[in-house]
Amino acid sequence: MRNKLLIISPLEDERAAIKEILSPDKWTALEAANSGEALSVVKSEGEGVTAVIFAVAADEIDFFTFAKDAARYAASAKIPAMVIADKDSVELKLMAFDFGICDVMIKPIAADILRQRIKNITDASRSREALGNIIRLQKREFHRYKQPILDGLRSMMEYNNLESGRHIKRMQLFTQTLLEEVVRRYPEYGIDDNHILLIAEAASLHDIGKSAVPETILNKPGPLTAQEFDIMKTHAQQGYEILENLNKNAENCDRLFMRYAMDICLYHHERWDGRGYPKGLTGDTIPIHAQTVGLVDCYDALTNDRIYRKAISHGDACTMIIDGKCGAFSPRLLACFKNVKNTFLELSEAYSDNPSAASTAEPPVYGLRPAVKREMAQEAKLFDDRGCDNGAASNFIGVNRYLDDANLTLIYTGCGFFDLFKYTKEEIASRFHNHYLEMIYPPDRQRLLSSLKKYVAADSPFELVYRVMAKGGTLVWVLDKTVSLVDGDGVRYYSSLLIDITKIKEREEILLRSLERYKIIIDQSNDIIFEWDIMSDEFFISPNWYKKYDYQPAGSGVKIKENPRVHPDDVQAVRRILDAMSTGTAYMEEELRIADNLGNYHWGRVRATALFDEMGNPFRVIGVIMDIDSDRRQTYELRIKAERDSLTKLYNKNTGREQVERHLQTMVPGDMGAMFIIDVDNFKHINDSYGHMFGDAVLSKLAENISSIFRSSDVVSRIGGDEFMVFMPHIPNAATAYSHAEQILNAFGGILHENMYSRNLSCSIGVAIATSEENDFQSLFSHADQALYQAKR
Repeated sequence: MRNKLLIISPLEDERAAIKEILSPDKWTALEAANSGEALSVVKSEGEGVTAVIFAVAADEIDFFTFAKDAARYAASAKIPAMVIADKDSVELKLMAFDFGICDVMIKPIAADILRQRIKNITDASRSREALGNIIRLQKREFHRYKQPILDGLRSMMEYNNLESGRHIKRMQLFTQTLLEEVVRRYPEYGIDDNHILLIAEAASLHDIGKSAVPETILNKPGPLTAQEFDIMKTHAQQGYEILENLNKNAENCDRLFMRYAMDICLYHHERWDGRGYPKGLTGDTIPIHAQTVGLVDCYDALTNDRIYRKAISHGDACTMIIDGKCGAFSPRLLACFKNVKNTFLELSEAYSDNPSAASTAEPPVYGLRPAVKREMAQEAKLFDDRGCDNGAASNFIGVNRYLDDANLTLIYTGCGFFDLFKYTKEEIASRFHNHYLEMIYPPDRQRLLSSLKKYVAADSPFELVYRVMAKGGTLVWVLDKTVSLVDGDGVRYYSSLLIDITKIKEREEILLRSLERYKIIIDQSNDIIFEWDIMSDEFFISPNWYKKYDYQPAGSGVKIKENPRVHPDDVQAVRRILDAMSTGTAYMEEELRIADNLGNYHWGRVRATALFDEMGNPFRVIGVIMDIDSDRRQTYELRIKAERDSLTKLYNKNTGREQVERHLQTMVPGDMGAMFIIDVDNFKHINDSYGHMFGDAVLSKLAENISSIFRSSDVVSRIGGDEFMVFMPHIPNAATAYSHAEQILNAFGGILHENMYSRNLSCSIGVAIATSEENDFQSLFSHADQALYQAKR
């Protein structure tokens, strides 16, 4: 783990002092006197540097010349850095934050606060690094989870549609070829190479909606009636809805891929002149990727046999498309098609549905009752065409059927099944006696049987996950998409589509280990990790929340915005974060207070980062809530010490003046304020007669009495040994000021009587009125001081 700290300051004594402050935390301190030295150290040490401290001298406002290069290099290397400055300056802070500085402290610095803030920025950096690793893993998973889903959808298309498996491969290659020409000639469409590959892959799902069309219509050898054609046309909308539902409910879907696939399903039958379906769109209101797949689909349908007609030649097909016999296409698209039609011919021949070397072997069919044999004869040919086709099926897919008996006896296996588990038909018969249950990994057998028993009467597909023992002793994780069926003789069996998810399971294991390491990092700190799914408006909070606040938080963004546990003054900060992140802000940081279960507020620093999909839209926010309560409280205590008089706890002279000047600067025409200067008469005699401790007690009591007369918004300060200054902003008239002066005089009268002394205590008061025209502090104070002088005479 990195444990080196780089301290940059032109002053050797200052570097030594900072080094001494941080020594209890076991840092290895590196030093640099200027930007050049710092840059050399950072570059040479690389990832060994944990954090950087820049100490900026009071006259070194030109941060550009002092530490610009080193600060920017540290930021690019993701090394957290902070600045310690002699003087508070908005310009310096803005410049520092622009360079990627994480924190700015103003001297004088308290040792404990410096150590805590260094810990905060290094903990935050480690948390961001852990979050980054998780995010990268999640993004990789988004793409890797897509393939089994895609294979399953394609297999469903092939199973329900008598088109060859090679049709899918041709659709992909035709789409890619035509789109590449479109992009070359018309770059204004804004499609890059990555998008072309996604669109080509999505093209394979263009007819997924046909799975919802009755087979009597889908496989009818003759022309469709008008009513049947209306039903057939619904496949565009049906396909869109299938993918839309998958997009909503499958967490790991690639959103951009699904967007392309949904568009293609819905719009690939639209035509340039508005005579297509289902929406009747015209021109470029039809997405260019859907236009492309529409033309490609026409070409493939014309040049390959279909159940309702025979194929025509490549030349005739091109002529029909160009002449508008298949509906009107974009002139641009047709121009591109003319340029690549020879490539289409080559691809069509290479991936023909009837390759000369095609296998004529029958698929294995085990001993069955006659009714099942008849039923399987047609399916055997179907799976021979599709299950073994290198163009469509992958080694991840296997198809089988097994009886609902004690051994799950196999009655059909597609060749993808043999590829999946590396056994031949003969080996399955001799080693496992055609009993599928014997191929199942023993610890998973009972669970599989229990699940099948649970779903035996189900009339819809269900999913099972288990392990199968492949040849050589390896275990294959399979996702079994199966359905329970009954044949014509009343025999129940299961028809399954097996998807190899071994790699996914391995990645899940890697991800779980990574998450465990991440959890250890989080548990070792007080930070709270949160995740907000913008689309579902769900919040997920790490267990540290409960440890800190002793209750479970609200579960949605709406509830978080209205959460009564957030301090009323900080509710707007929460809304700012959620509103900004949901509309595209990449990073936000706010400090706010959250109440625990007992109602005690704790300060936290919220740092949130948005994740964006391929379209640039935010879909998730990941962030951290850092515990800065002790830091804020220590800072508050230091500020109070700096601003307040140690005896009376009133503002001291400098702070009192700053507060009054702030009020004077905000006065508007018609506004009025009043300044009081109060001097205790003969206070020296009190100290001489009763001692300084008694005198201090009297001053404290006077401060308390004066404060009680004025509003919380009024400025009450001690400006000398026995002198006080009060400023009342926003008073209705001068009479209000004089009334308060009378109350002050009365408050002095009884103080010594309360302490059983016969001497009376009195004071003199000077009052000056401020207006928007006369609002200079020095002049106002001078007028009040002259009035005090007159009162003392």
